[in-house]
Amino acid sequence: MACIHYYASNEKKVFSLIGLSFALIYATVITADYFIQWTVVLPRILSGETGNLSLFTQYNHHGLFVALESLGYLMMNLALLFAVAVFSGGRLERAIRWLIHNNFCSGDWIFYRYFFSEV
Repeated sequence: MACIHYYASNEKKVFSLIGLSFALIYATVITADYFIQWTVVLPRILSGETGNLSLFTQYNHHGLFVALESLGYLMMNLALLFAVAVFSGGRLERAIRWLIHNNFCSGDWIFYRYFFSEV
């Protein structure tokens, strides 16, 4: 995202900066999420102290890990939404725009299916 911001023309830098901001939020949330897994969950599992641990594990679909991971990927999806606005020029830019847009749409669909589906 930093490269996209650097690449963006001056009139589109506002979109790339917003996208970069969402990407930084994503990186912070996901780093904290996996840090908790490595420093809290893994040592407790290895030492056999599994009581009250289910809230923090990645295997509980209603736990903290999944909630933070979902928040992180939602932020990355928003970063992609703003990155799309940067690319509009020639053939290569249209191809990049198409790829980013499809990634955004598939992320949106997965998010919807995970949280709002009965399946």
